[in-house]
Amino acid sequence: MGLIDDEGNFLGIVNIVDALVVVLIVAVIVGGGAFVFFDSPSDGSPDSPSPESESEPETETTYVTLDLGTQPNYIASAINEGDTYAPGGAAQLRITDVHLTPQDDAVRVFLRVNLTGEVTNGRLMYGNAPPRLGRTLSISTDVYKVDGQIRAIGERDTLAMESRMRTVTLRMQEVDADIAEAIAPGLTERIGDRTIARVTDVDTEPSPLIAVADDGSVNVVEHPTDREVTITADLLVRETSSGPQFKGEPLRVGSQTTLDLGTVTVETTVINRGE
Repeated sequence: MGLIDDEGNFLGIVNIVDALVVVLIVAVIVGGGAFVFFDSPSDGSPDSPSPESESEPETETTYVTLDLGTQPNYIASAINEGDTYAPGGAAQLRITDVHLTPQDDAVRVFLRVNLTGEVTNGRLMYGNAPPRLGRTLSISTDVYKVDGQIRAIGERDTLAMESRMRTVTLRMQEVDADIAEAIAPGLTERIGDRTIARVTDVDTEPSPLIAVADDGSVNVVEHPTDREVTITADLLVRETSSGPQFKGEPLRVGSQTTLDLGTVTVETTVINRGE
């Protein structure tokens, strides 16, 4: 008997066509499995590194003082402690302290900021360069964009500028009665959400007027419209080795200072700068 009979059966048992179909199916299954096995890299293979094999970059932090120069009031009032900026990579900047000094129609701004960056060759790199004195850094948030120069580098998170409220006595002479009446306790001068001056007490008296009578006698009488105003106020001063400063100017007895109290602006003379 031949291997394949007249009906196409192999050895008279299996149809040769059916056998070829089975062989073809098995070949497809085996070939597909081999493709998946060899071409689909598993976790841990060279083509698919595991998360554990990728180490995080080494980072460090430091603090620097930024001098932003004079800024418009609307910019200065928008800057707050806690503001952050990420220029890219591991570099991060966070404001930790703000010092504002009014100057004419602008505000001098100093910031203390925390810098984080990658360590390269043992040095902290912020924006591909180490923080250096004189280097200019940018801060860009959703609200404002400013640039400032590095003036100091150290480990403290606050500015080396001690500021505190100091109670002082101010005086105004020959003030129009209407203006004198507009000055009241509770009025404040503010920069953004920071109060730099608050009126706590006001004493108003008629200004003295020297009058000469018909008989030639000299008398001191009350002026009909002018007033002498004594103001007690809490001022946010900066303590320096040479004494307190208010709005960047020395606060001395006899010095002149201006308060913008919102509803009224007053020019005053310091008669007691407090302690």
